[in-house]
Amino acid sequence: MVFTRLGLFSTLPTFALLVCYAGDFRGQTGPRKVSGKITESATWSGQILVTGDVIIPEPLTLTLRAGTNVAFAPGTGIVVEGQLLALGSDKEPICLGANREEKSWTGISVHARATEKDSERPRGSRLINCRLTGAVNGITLLGDAREPHHIRQCAISSCEATGVRLLGVRDATVERCQITKCGHPAQGKTPVDQAGAVWVEGSDCCVIRENTIKDCRRYGIVFLESGANTAQANTIESISGKPRSTEGYGISLTNESSCNLILGNRVNGVNYLGFGVANSADNLLLDNEVRNSPDGMAIAGPKSTGNIVRNNRIHGCYWSQLYLTSQCRDNRIENTDIFGGDGAITSWAAGPNTFEGCDFRGTGPIALLGTSNVVLRRCSISTKGPEDLWTEFQPTCSVIDCNFDRKRIGFSKGTTKDSQIMWKHTLTVHVTDARTGKPVRGASVSAASERHADKPSTQTTSSIGLARLEVTEGILKKGGVFTDITPHQIVVMADGYRRETVSGFIVRSATKQEIKLMRLK
Repeated sequence: MVFTRLGLFSTLPTFALLVCYAGDFRGQTGPRKVSGKITESATWSGQILVTGDVIIPEPLTLTLRAGTNVAFAPGTGIVVEGQLLALGSDKEPICLGANREEKSWTGISVHARATEKDSERPRGSRLINCRLTGAVNGITLLGDAREPHHIRQCAISSCEATGVRLLGVRDATVERCQITKCGHPAQGKTPVDQAGAVWVEGSDCCVIRENTIKDCRRYGIVFLESGANTAQANTIESISGKPRSTEGYGISLTNESSCNLILGNRVNGVNYLGFGVANSADNLLLDNEVRNSPDGMAIAGPKSTGNIVRNNRIHGCYWSQLYLTSQCRDNRIENTDIFGGDGAITSWAAGPNTFEGCDFRGTGPIALLGTSNVVLRRCSISTKGPEDLWTEFQPTCSVIDCNFDRKRIGFSKGTTKDSQIMWKHTLTVHVTDARTGKPVRGASVSAASERHADKPSTQTTSSIGLARLEVTEGILKKGGVFTDITPHQIVVMADGYRRETVSGFIVRSATKQEIKLMRLK
């Protein structure tokens, strides 16, 4: 029977199933066979066998009671155009699985009708405390609903492609789920591009939070052409892929995925890269951790600009801990702890980019390869190798208030006499009124080498009379030649005050200087 009246099944008895199973009902009696489009809102309970695709049209609702066990014939699934409410409990989860373990079912697809009016959209679907296994794609959300879709506390496993897909969705939430062994195609099948635990494409303002992802293939969480989403406090382990390939990401932001927040996630033991940003801008990667992976974090592509990587920990990665490449620029890496690996930072054909307050400890140096205008500010480094900083192919770099040893800087192939490392320090100038001692706001402070007075560093004092200038101590060039350009001259000017000049000022480290201004009569 193609069009079964599923509403009649609401009177079936409920079985309290504490353990979910694959759903092979052969040799049993009792499961009700269902298929086709429902004609009225329905409630399922007990044991259900889906023999053909079940379609839930708008505005109807299909409700699955706690403890319901739904088995699917190969190649079948549930298509939701209206609303699905699968509301299991901790003690009585809802079980959804293949009728035969060796054959996959298609999964649950939640579609939304195309409309510009929220009032005409279907209501949001909810799947809570479900145990889903053996699908091609476990749960797919396609398009917006009147209120957000919600997937919570579900266990999703052994899906051939993806555990959860969000495609063209807004405001959906996936939280506190366990997603395991997804992205492993059946024997003989070719892996698909959309593979792994969570795939977010063309979606905005979605939240992926507090999930545990383990033993999946290719990807943990992917954001593709998606913006203003949040991935928070997820634990991702053992993402596999072909050996020594680029398969196996923890969290990936790609193809103009911008303004996303990646916060407090833990990644361990992936095949390739813990966190990756490719041709995506203005993302925040804050307080994340990656361990025991070939590469820790990477930013790549000319469209990767304005990303902020702050307060992260990259430990025990054995190729490059932090990799910037392919013309990425204007990104900031701040207060990040980088420990272990062949290279603390590898920057290849990228820049300008800024590293501030980072701690580098490991076997390898910072490697600048064809990189321009890198700024290393208030960073510390401790390596087991012979170099703190290794350069190739015409680098330009500013080292500001760092502990780098000038004798541990390497210039390799492709560098010329024009390759240079600028050694700088922060000069803090406090400008006060000579008579009252009060700070002078808005004063112009400039400092320049007395040998190169045409290139001053200038700043205006703040409300408390402070100006912070980055002043060059000297220039290191190939062959270890260091040109010391101190002493410096400091000039301070302010409306209503006499100009003040301090000459012969020596810059060897971060320094403070107080300058008192006399008022004009």
